[in-house]
Amino acid sequence: MLYRKGVYDESNLLIIGNGFDKAHGLPTGYGDFLDELDIDTKFYKYLNTMSKKELEKYKCLKRGSLLKYLKKTNNRNGWIDFENEIKNIIIAVSEFPNVLIKKTNYDKEIEYSLQSGIKENIAPFLLYVLDYREYYFPYNGYGDWKDEDILQFYSIVHDEIKALINLFKKYIAWIEMNHMDNLKEINPFNNMLITNILTFNYTDTYRTVYDLSIYNKIEENGVCWVHGRVFDDGSGDIVMGSGSDYYDRKYENFLDLFKFYQKYKYRTDTSYLDWIKDDQKFDNIYIFGHSLDPTDADILKSFLKSQRNIKIFYRTDSEKYHFEKNLLVILGKEMFMEKLSGKHPNIEFIKFENE
Repeated sequence: MLYRKGVYDESNLLIIGNGFDKAHGLPTGYGDFLDELDIDTKFYKYLNTMSKKELEKYKCLKRGSLLKYLKKTNNRNGWIDFENEIKNIIIAVSEFPNVLIKKTNYDKEIEYSLQSGIKENIAPFLLYVLDYREYYFPYNGYGDWKDEDILQFYSIVHDEIKALINLFKKYIAWIEMNHMDNLKEINPFNNMLITNILTFNYTDTYRTVYDLSIYNKIEENGVCWVHGRVFDDGSGDIVMGSGSDYYDRKYENFLDLFKFYQKYKYRTDTSYLDWIKDDQKFDNIYIFGHSLDPTDADILKSFLKSQRNIKIFYRTDSEKYHFEKNLLVILGKEMFMEKLSGKHPNIEFIKFENE
């Protein structure tokens, strides 16, 4: 067993994503969330115990179209699928004017109508919008839209995404209250002492399960919540939305749905920047349950470039291959080869087997 710095002079960083919570049996996946939004689920019953105002927000989201669309697409393997869906929706909605014809009516007002034959070439979400045009264009569902109709369309889509994110915060609070008491330790963490945690999650799972004694206790300043944190009462600001690598001014109607802006707005935890400055701070860096997706490269790259021992846990060969592809994007070919198969490689893949 490893002991914390000052006892055996070991200091170890654990970087975790949603897979860490899932490995401990928590229903924190994107698919889990969508499933719990059905009527008569345990989460729905929890919502019924809240104020009428909060319950009405949920019912309003159910009556809307975004949730129906996300369930229909069924891309629910991980939260990166949610981020990609939001990204595709933002792009599609922002480019909606490009599929319209501008004209002047009898009153010399500017109006827009859909180009003929354009349906074959437009994004899936816009096809869905056209099927539900009376919802997205409540005052003029069947064409000849004015500028205010298009702006209202933007607003409806934006507000639905925001409502879904706010509902997710309540979902995490429900998990914190109802699923954290009976969590079990898993290998390898029951034989490993961690001194610092960099978490992309909104839960405090590691400390709930493994902080069992004064000798294995991580203080608050030892945890960096890069995407924010949700507390039992549902309070807390979180980073959840679209990746920031493709932001452009044409998406400014959805600025607050981009993760880079949310980090700025909510002043999320940046204590990891101090950890990065000292390459000697950690003896080992462990990564578990994070997909290494390049959308988080701004945070991950500095740790992956470290000369310390880096151990990445994977479950299946296909998952390992997926991680390798993401590492290649983040590090580039030369550094990828150096750190995985060079003269002194320091990135190692370890298969996760909870036995």
